[in-house]
This record gives sequence, C-alpha cells and structure tokens, in this order.
Amino acid sequence: QVLLVQNCFLRRHVKRNSSTSTADGFSVGDTSVVGRSLLHTNTYALPLASSSSSSSSLGRLLSHKNKVGLTVAAYSRTGEDATYHNCATPTKRGQRRRVVEGIKKSIDGGSGKKAIIEFSNELKRWIRMGKVETAEEELLHRLRQYDLNASKLMPDRVHFGIVVNGWAKSGSIGRAETLVEKMEDLSIEEGKSWLNPNVVVYNTLISSYARKGNVEKALSILDKMEHMYFDEDNTSVKPDLLTCNFVMDAIVKSYHRGSNRGPVAAQQAEALIERMERCYGVTPDVITYNLAINAWVKSNEPDAARNAERLLRAMIDRAEGGDIESKPDLFTYNSILNAWAKSKEVGSARRAHELLDAMERVYKYAGTESAIKPNFQSYSTVINAYAKSSDPNSGEKASELLGRMTGMYNAGHHDLKPDLITYTGVMQAIIKDTNDFSHLDAAHRATKMLNYIESVYDQTGDEQFRPDRSVYNLVLDAWSKSSAKKADAMKRSIQERMIQRNICSYRNPLRRSVRVLKHRKRKR
Repeated sequence: QVLLVQNCFLRRHVKRNSSTSTADGFSVGDTSVVGRSLLHTNTYALPLASSSSSSSSLGRLLSHKNKVGLTVAAYSRTGEDATYHNCATPTKRGQRRRVVEGIKKSIDGGSGKKAIIEFSNELKRWIRMGKVETAEEELLHRLRQYDLNASKLMPDRVHFGIVVNGWAKSGSIGRAETLVEKMEDLSIEEGKSWLNPNVVVYNTLISSYARKGNVEKALSILDKMEHMYFDEDNTSVKPDLLTCNFVMDAIVKSYHRGSNRGPVAAQQAEALIERMERCYGVTPDVITYNLAINAWVKSNEPDAARNAERLLRAMIDRAEGGDIESKPDLFTYNSILNAWAKSKEVGSARRAHELLDAMERVYKYAGTESAIKPNFQSYSTVINAYAKSSDPNSGEKASELLGRMTGMYNAGHHDLKPDLITYTGVMQAIIKDTNDFSHLDAAHRATKMLNYIESVYDQTGDEQFRPDRSVYNLVLDAWSKSSAKKADAMKRSIQERMIQRNICSYRNPLRRSVRVLKHRKRKR
C-alpha cells in the first residue's frame, strides 16, 4: 500500500458518517469535506485502511489524469459492487503523482476499447513492479466479476497473454505454462472461447524454453500447436515464422560443450526448415538459416563446414529467385568462415580464403548497398585458419592478409586495424609453414614482428598491442627450432626483454623450475 495521509482531519472525515463498511476495510463517507480540504491544500491523500477485514483489492483514493488535469476520486467496493465519487478538481498545474495501486474509473464502468487498454496498462504496471502474482490475481478477480455480471469488462486472451509474458520474463516458466493451461480449460470446459490461447501466447512459452535451451519442451509445444491446427482446425494457433525461429533457437542452445547433441541438433535444425515449409507454408528467413548454420558450426562434425556452406548456397539461390528475406548477411558469412577455421579437413584454410575473396568482390561491385562488407572478424578468422592449418604456403597467405588489412586501415577503414591477436596468428602460420620459410627465416620474421609490436605499444600505449607471454613464447619457439649459431643468444635477448616487461615465459614459475631439475637429472 502506498498511503499518503494528508492530516488527521482528512482521516477523521473519511471514516465519519460511513454508511457502508466495505470488504476492503475502507468506507466512503463525507467525500465533499475531503474534496474541500484537497482544494485548499493542493495535495493528494489516501486514507488508512482501518478495518480488520482484508481483500485482494484495497479501498483507495484514486488519482486519475485526464486531458484537463487531475481528478481525485474516492473508491468503495461492497462485495462485488464498485462505486466512484468525484471529490475534487485539479490541483495546481504541473503536479503529477501516479498512485500505482489505483484502478481507473472506466475499467469497472465500461467495456469499450478504452477500458480494455486501461486494464492492460494496469496489469503491465504490476508486472513492472515485479508483482506478477498480484497481476494474475487481479486478472482472475476481473474474470469472476464479469461472470457475476458485476463488471462490464471482459478479460480476454490479450490480458492473459500479458501475465503469461510477465511470468516468462521473471523466469517462472512453470507458472506461465500453468496459466496457459488454465486458459485452455476455461475455453473448453466453461465455453469461454475468447480465452483460447493463440499463436502469440504459445510463442511466449516457446521463447522462454528457448532461452533455457530446453528443446524438448519447445518441440512438444510446437507439436501441440500443429495438432490443434490440423486436427482441430484451429487457425489461431498455426505456427508462424516467429514460432519456428524460437524453436530453432532452442535447438541451437541445447548443445553443450562435451555433449553428443551437436550432430543431432544440426540435423533437427535442417529438419525444422523442411517442416516449416512443407507443413505450415512458412518461408525461412535469414535468421532461420543463420541459426541452422550456427547449429552445424557448433556440431564439430567433420563435414560441418560443408553443410554450413550448402545452406549458404540455398540462401543465395532463394535471394536470386526474389526472396529478399533469405539474403545472406555478414553474420552468415562469418559463421561459415568460422566453420572452415575450426575444420580439420585438408584445404579448409584455402576454402575460407576463397569465401573471403568472394565477399570482397561482392562488396567491391555493390559498394555501400552490400550488407557483407568483410570486417575485422572476417579477416582474423581466416588468419586463424591459416595458423591452425598444415597447408603449404599458409604463412605466406596469412602475411598477405595482414598486409591487406594494414593497407585498408591506412586507406581509412579504421574498423580493420590489426591488433596483437592478428599478428600472433600470422606468426603462428609462419612458424608452422616450413615449405616457404626455413626455420631461421621464420625466426627472423617472427622477431621482426615482435619488434614492431613492442615499438607500437611503447610509442602509443595502445593496449591492443600490449605484448604478452604468448607472443614471446612463439618467438622463443621459432629460435629453438632454428639451427643457427646465434639462436641461443637471440633467446637470451628475448628473455631479457621479457624480464624488463615483467613477463614470465611460463604460466607458473614452478613449472620452469621442474623442467630445469629434470634436465639436470638427465645429464647426470
């Protein structure tokens, strides 16, 4: 209760001359006296509830804002009856205090569009306050009032949907599903057909289960909707694009690292695309395809990248056929680049590079109208693919991409600025590539990059170029693989630079000590 007590005079005159004791513990008496006092003091008042009896709806004074100003009304309810008494005219202009627990006059007295909207807003206010249970109680109370002809307002599926959404967003999915089941019971058993849940209500449930990755529940609700649509001829629950995308999201999120659901989830995603077109006549959009591609990327299957690229080709074919909603976007291409970077298939880095080149060509000819301008993530993903690849010339290709990024950055594409991770990926590719570079050449090139990283950080203080343990260890590894006479001297020099920057070459200093002791023991 939010009770603003003006003074003892107001409280006394509200309680005085009471002819009706209400179930709410509040009775309306000499409201004219209260009105005169409000006019004099220019404040709002809510009398204290002074009865021992209680109810879900408290008697209150309401502040109702209209086009003119504020009208203060005294409210009383006896049993299921509600009566309003106008008490006062607007107070001084600019004074706007909303009594949250107020019920507007037109809700009980009217059944038109305005009353429906005002009741919807009241439910939303309760939910914003975190009192979803109170909103549900008020909703069911209004429904009972309508059944007893005590109110003209007829709560419908929209009002129930608001409360269902409130439960879903609060994390109480079970309470949301219980309320939906109550709607079904009221519709079937009591003949309240206007409360029959529609596709919007079921979508709310599916989206809640999708956030939790509960694919079993999401699919069961979809099956239920499909049964009602085909077998019961209920067109209001026909699954739409949102329904399918929510289910697809649940499928993708159902995969957990280390589980064996990856291949199953990817197959379920593709089956859902076929199902939504064949059964519901719903055309998948770019979000649908992106989710299915993401399912393949997460599956870690040997042919995941090929299947993801197959879906990309299907999207391109649809877009060329006039279906603009299926046109691939940057997220689509970056997801497939990531699939090729994670793939262990021979030539996977080259396939990723070819796809990046295709993106550049499309952007070059389409210009700003293209939605697939390669970004920093696109180039870094392909460089990372070369760093993991054993393909020939991977070091040279990664260096070429780094030079391309640097050139575009200098040309004004500031979103393509290479950072430490980019240089680290190129260094890894160079050190692994023994076809184009000898070990000595790779060590020299890695050292040159390290010198550049240190100079940029020392001159600019850019944290994106702050050298860390991994980049130094890469250079040390490169010199360890070389058979040059100066390899030991170069390693000592790099270690001294690490000490100056307070960087340890091992995650745990004890690990280094153990290695030294083992080495000495072997010599003995």
